[in-house]
Amino acid sequence: MKSREHRKIFGKLLCAVAAIGLAPVHATAFGPDYGTSLQSVVGASFWSDDVNFSEGSTEVDLSTMPTLGISWWGSFEGNFSNWGAETGLRFSWGSDNTRSASANGTALEIDAEIYLLDIFAGPSYDKNLEKWHFHGGVGPLVMFGWVDDARRQVSSTGKVPIRDTNDSDVAIGIYGRAGLEYELTGYNSIGFSVRILYTKMDFEAPTGNVDLFGIQPAFTYTKRW
Repeated sequence: MKSREHRKIFGKLLCAVAAIGLAPVHATAFGPDYGTSLQSVVGASFWSDDVNFSEGSTEVDLSTMPTLGISWWGSFEGNFSNWGAETGLRFSWGSDNTRSASANGTALEIDAEIYLLDIFAGPSYDKNLEKWHFHGGVGPLVMFGWVDDARRQVSSTGKVPIRDTNDSDVAIGIYGRAGLEYELTGYNSIGFSVRILYTKMDFEAPTGNVDLFGIQPAFTYTKRW
C-alpha cells in the first residue's frame, strides 16, 4: 500500500520539479519590466524534538543539521512591483552515532542518518529600501525524506546487528520566510533570512511518524536583474 502512495506523491514531486524548470518561462510572460532574482542559501535547520533516534537511554539527536538551498522569484509590473512569485528548494542532512554505557559486557549502538529535500512555491514580496532589500514569501512545499536507522549489540567479540531500517516518504507541508539584504555593486546583495516550515512524515518503525517543525536561519546571496 505504501508503494502505491509513494507513486502518487512522487507524481506531485515531479510536477513541482517541472514548475521550477519552467519558472524562467514565466518571467518573460509578465513583460520586459519583470524583475527576476536568484538567491543561494547557506544555513542550518533546527527541528523539533521528533528528529531523534532512541532506545532506552541511548539516543541520537539529529534535530540540528546543515542546510543548503536555492530559490528564484520575480516581481510583477506597475503598482504590484513589490509582489511576485517564487520557487526553489532546500536540502538538509544529518548523521551521527552513539553507544550506551556497557552493561554485562554488552552495549547498544545506534547509527542514524536522515536526508530532507523540500521543493516549494508561493507568492513573494520584495521591497527596495535604497541600499537595503526586505524580502519574504509563504506557500506550500513538497518534502522528500530518507532515513536509515541501524542498531547493533556491541561486545568484546564484535558487533551483532539487531536491525537496520531504512525508509523514505514524501509529504506536503507549508513554509514562510523573511529576510533582509544589503545591496552591493552590480545588483548583488548579501544578507540573512529566517524560514519556518512544517510537515509530517511517516517512516517505518522504529522511527515512525515524525512531526517536522523547523526553523532555518541562513546567510543569503542574491543576484537581481
